[in-house]
Amino acid sequence: MVLSPKVTETTESLRFLTLLLNYHTKARTMHTYIFTLLSAISSPSFPCDPRTAYMASFASPVLNLAHLDRISKCTLNFLTPGQTKDTLVMVLSVLKRTWDESWEWQQRIIADGGEGSRKKRKTDTEVLSSAKAGDPDASAVAFALSARISSMVLSSLPLQSLPESTRLDILRTLADTQTSLIHLALRRAFEVIEKNLRNPRRDIWSCQIKAAALLKLEYALISVRRLRLTAKRGENISVRLLDVASNAGTLPELTLEIVRISLKHGLSVLRLLRPT
Repeated sequence: MVLSPKVTETTESLRFLTLLLNYHTKARTMHTYIFTLLSAISSPSFPCDPRTAYMASFASPVLNLAHLDRISKCTLNFLTPGQTKDTLVMVLSVLKRTWDESWEWQQRIIADGGEGSRKKRKTDTEVLSSAKAGDPDASAVAFALSARISSMVLSSLPLQSLPESTRLDILRTLADTQTSLIHLALRRAFEVIEKNLRNPRRDIWSCQIKAAALLKLEYALISVRRLRLTAKRGENISVRLLDVASNAGTLPELTLEIVRISLKHGLSVLRLLRPT
């Protein structure tokens, strides 16, 4: 049986990534591997169209399930107690930075579209004048990729090896992140998505992939029992998520993540089976 060049290339790339991981686990520098990986994928700069880059990235060796599983296991088993807190801070910093940059672009699009009062639009323009050059798709892709790697790291932190005070501090930080970053970002993203699905005025692909990334991140965190994160959320946002999922204009990957998180929250998704 002759393997295609693409399969061979992927296999060789995975073998190389495994060698890198083996080195960092033996050297006890998993935090360096994580930092380097996030630094590389969180930059909103791509050699091709961001949407093409997005599809290619999720088919790449770096986001291959085998590599992601290795990151998770190596983080759990080889991240040292002294590195865990700093790694948490670094990962959350990347998440917040990439989200803030992508949301600045979203606000710029809204402001340029003429929504809101003139005074509000002027204020937004002044605030966003410092936004980095690029485009909204690129910043959204950078956030989505960062969130994917971050979910593997945050859900695999070796809490069992930490002093109780440090462990409780990390748990509080993750709970605060769920509320102040994930849930707040989801509310903002779905407000934009809902409004545009009801009255299509612009392309919201970037907002939809960010929402899918946020849901995937939360699902990864609440699925780990030792993190003690609740699966509960307000009923209004849960209903809104299902309404978005039932809309024909919603991306399949966002619909999938809505269904997964809804089932995790114990919500019925039967409304999605109703004919429209």
